[in-house]
Amino acid sequence: MFEQHRPWDSFRWYIAGKPFKQLGARHSVTAQFGPGFGKYEHTSNQIVELDGYGRGFRGWQYSRSNKYSSEPSPDRSQGSMPKLDKAHGAAIDWIELSHEDQSIRLDTGNLENVFTALNQCMADLVGTWGLDPAQQETIVKPPHLKGMQELARRIVRYYPGVLERWSVEGDISVRVMVSAAGRAVGCHIVKVVSDEDFGAQVCREFLTNAKYEPARDAEGNAVGSYLFTNISYRMP
Repeated sequence: MFEQHRPWDSFRWYIAGKPFKQLGARHSVTAQFGPGFGKYEHTSNQIVELDGYGRGFRGWQYSRSNKYSSEPSPDRSQGSMPKLDKAHGAAIDWIELSHEDQSIRLDTGNLENVFTALNQCMADLVGTWGLDPAQQETIVKPPHLKGMQELARRIVRYYPGVLERWSVEGDISVRVMVSAAGRAVGCHIVKVVSDEDFGAQVCREFLTNAKYEPARDAEGNAVGSYLFTNISYRMP
């Protein structure tokens, strides 16, 4: 399964089934999106459960060239409308994952049309946020969140005590709509630990206490846009 939550030059991928049911909270697999891309080692630090398939594995890239250590940050961007490279999709006909002495190859067929469809889907999604995808493509500098470390320290203070006592780690993904004046005008929790009150408190911080630089186009004009950011709560 492939997944995107906003325009990007990569995607999340998930695989689940019997060969991966013994994976723990931190395991590595050898992955290859072939024949166009070489093998690489990928490590996940979370257990993934897919309905009907059980425990699985999640990854964030399809080659070493777009590898990063965690979810993409808002500053790792090609403006506000990065896209999957259709030529890369055309170079992929199968996906092979290996773990210990097991290897699975999924014959996906050529992925050029899949990459094209994902790009269009993300453009349509941006439209539902009240933004013009064509204007977003003119952005060369996405919105910037000032003082992220201090904001993160404030947010983790709200982490649910019961989850902390149970040593449950959490990841929060947030989409913030930033006006041309550099003000937060909307906040949406994309992913959060299972506590709705915590999600509301996170958005309250982004809307009332965070400071932003607005997005800018090639001519330096301020443009309303969006940013995604992630906050991880980890046990010491």
